[in-house]
Amino acid sequence: MKIRRVHVHRFSIPLRSPFRIAIGELREAPEVLVRLECDDGAIGLGEAGPFPVLTGETQATTLALARELAPLCLGQDPREMEPLLRALHAAAPGNPSLLAAFDLALHDLAARAAEEPLWRFLGGSGAPLETDQTIPIAEPQAMLVAARAALAAGFRALKIKIGGKPLAEDLELVARLREDLGPKVQLRLDANQGWDVPTARAALRALAPFAPQFVEQPVPRADKRGLALLRREGAVPLMADESCFDAPDALELARLEAADHWNVKLMKAGGIRAALRILRIAEAAGVRCMVGCMLESKIAITAAACVASASSAVAYQDLDGCTFHSIDPCRGGVRAEGALLHLPEAPGLGVEVDPEFLSRCDSFHVA
Repeated sequence: MKIRRVHVHRFSIPLRSPFRIAIGELREAPEVLVRLECDDGAIGLGEAGPFPVLTGETQATTLALARELAPLCLGQDPREMEPLLRALHAAAPGNPSLLAAFDLALHDLAARAAEEPLWRFLGGSGAPLETDQTIPIAEPQAMLVAARAALAAGFRALKIKIGGKPLAEDLELVARLREDLGPKVQLRLDANQGWDVPTARAALRALAPFAPQFVEQPVPRADKRGLALLRREGAVPLMADESCFDAPDALELARLEAADHWNVKLMKAGGIRAALRILRIAEAAGVRCMVGCMLESKIAITAAACVASASSAVAYQDLDGCTFHSIDPCRGGVRAEGALLHLPEAPGLGVEVDPEFLSRCDSFHVA
């Protein structure tokens, strides 16, 4: 089983409405699809979802670098992926979502060769997972309407984006949500690096009476010491997201005891192997993690769900990225039933992409 051809496709999925967070906004989900074709006809799929303000990548740079990385895969056996992944990471440091695309495609092929769904190939249970629903920054009334709709659809946890408006407006929003939605709804507040330490301190103290489950990434990514200081003050539990890209980040977070929880994302970590490495560190450190996403399609959402299934360090899921898409080019994969995500039984990721959709995408192949 050897990789004989690498297909790369570029596409963007329109969003139902703008997705705004504290540090940026997207109106479409820019994606790069990697398809690895083997000499026995097997196909493995992987996806890059670059988000410039978070990963530093753009769709254009991801596509260009994919052309350079593709030849490294030719002639390689995907079941023996460790040396190839090391070579890919060495060739493209600082490009985690592109690395994730190749990593996912390799895992898809390896699990298909083993004739197992990816979650079982990784050692997971395959039990349904419960995700939250994200409410992007918008006008307060629109956010309240979106929150009510999510509850009506069966979600019990809401991830509320804050940090992009004056603090007083964020506090008013959270107070209104708590009053309207009641005490049983889990409010997960995500500031996406929107505050400095003094502002975060004031915010966390003011938010405590509304009993958020946790507040995510209140300070800039690099300020792990500031994050640790806020955690020691103990106003509310904290989650590290942008401060937790990779295993070195995880080790530093653990050493500083900087956060109660970590948000692990395939697009930040560089794929499944790297994400599992972070989760092993979390397990050793006694940290409960979330497996999250950005705005990827069902390809990467399915892969993330399989990772969540395979680690005892995972306590939460935020895997709603493709719910913001206005079209779905994928068939199969994870199946959503309200807040519950059902993992596929088909081998590998169990996902296929509509061939007609692919035929309309910009693409190239390397053989």
